[in-house]
Amino acid sequence: MNEMENDIIRIAICDDILEMTKFMTNIISDIMDEKKIEYEILAFQSGKDLLEQIDNVNLVFLDLEMPEMDGIKTGERIRRENEKCKIIVASAREDRMKEVFRLDAMRFVSKPYDREEIMEAIDAYLQTYQVGLQRIEVYKNRKAYYIMQREIRYIQAYNGAVNIYAHNTVFHKEVTLSKMEEMLDEHIFFKIHKAIIVGLGFVTEYTKDKVFIDKEILPLSRRNSKEFERVFMDFDLKYRG
Repeated sequence: MNEMENDIIRIAICDDILEMTKFMTNIISDIMDEKKIEYEILAFQSGKDLLEQIDNVNLVFLDLEMPEMDGIKTGERIRRENEKCKIIVASAREDRMKEVFRLDAMRFVSKPYDREEIMEAIDAYLQTYQVGLQRIEVYKNRKAYYIMQREIRYIQAYNGAVNIYAHNTVFHKEVTLSKMEEMLDEHIFFKIHKAIIVGLGFVTEYTKDKVFIDKEILPLSRRNSKEFERVFMDFDLKYRG
């Protein structure tokens, strides 16, 4: 059976003091090893060097006090170039908290670094990151694949089975839509119509009777429209990657 490429969490540390990047690397490595999660750590001593590889980063511990390009300027560039990257700001100066809000940072950790505080920040990230990582078996041309739930754009009932739209491909599974719904993570999916379940992360727009996934238009049952709006807003607040 074939399986899509495994996810690796890429964590960047950006601090202009080399000893601090080494210290943080050891702490984060210990935490991730304990959690048995596949990861890679990238260490940088300047915002400029970090930005050269920011496309490959999922989470960054970003020092505020750096010469030339400080953490605020670096964070603003990260927001423009990789909006999915989560930022955890590190500083010994709590008086700069107002500036941190501009970065939409998920956490603020104090310096000198504390292991418990770092672990709490990583746990907060993982609660969001791990949603939808469960894999399900699907088929295409009678060949089995495993895909992550978070990769599914939408699912549509078809002749007692379902078609699953993901990776610009249509997969198939011999199961009813109701059974399929039981397999899915309720935090990131919603049944918008008796024959359609959508992946909330792919919804680009919606009205009272339609849901848009890029250029595709899917029907939204009117009786489900208010609940959809509530669930979508909750998803957007808690789980948007």
